[in-house]
Amino acid sequence: GEHLVFNAFFRDQSERTWIGTLHGLYEFKEKEGQFSSSSFNHEALNKRVEEIVQLPNGTFIFGTRGSGLIYHSVDTTYAIKQNNGLAANNIRNLHLTTEGVLWVATLQGISKLQFNEEGKVESIRSFSKAHGLVSEEVYDIHYLDQSIWLATGKGVQQFREPQIITSSPAPIIQTLYING
Repeated sequence: GEHLVFNAFFRDQSERTWIGTLHGLYEFKEKEGQFSSSSFNHEALNKRVEEIVQLPNGTFIFGTRGSGLIYHSVDTTYAIKQNNGLAANNIRNLHLTTEGVLWVATLQGISKLQFNEEGKVESIRSFSKAHGLVSEEVYDIHYLDQSIWLATGKGVQQFREPQIITSSPAPIIQTLYING
C-alpha cells in the first residue's frame, strides 16, 4: 500500500489522533487500525500539513507549507495568510504557550497570534531582521521561562519581542507661514 510520511502527529483533547502528511491531514482510527482523510472542509488540508495545535477552547490550528495557517473551529474554517499579517505562508513550526499565544516559525520570520476566550484571533504581529532576528529562516520556536527561543539558519537565538510603539514623535516644523 501507499506509505504516509508523517510531518506532524497530534493527539487532541478528545483523544483522537491526527497525522499531518505531504498529502494532507488524516485521522488515525485506532479501533480499525486505519487512516482516513479528515472531514475538515478546507482545500489546504489536502496538501502538506506541517504542524497541528489545539487551542484551549478546542479550535485547531494547522500549519501548512504554502497555505499559511488553517483555523478550524466547530462553526468555521478559514486560512490565515501572509496578506492577513502572517510572516509567510510556508509554516515550519508552531508553538502554543500556556497563556494561549501561538508563535509561528517561517522561513521569512516569525509571527505571534493572540486569541480571545472564544478562540478568535485578536492580533497578529510579525517579526523579521528589522526587529532583531539574526536570520529570517526560523525552523523551530519554543517559549521557555518567559523567553522565545529560535532555531534559525544562523544558530540558536533568544528573541525579545519589541514593544509596540503607541506614540509618535513630535513633528518638526521647519517653515511656518502666517497669512501667506
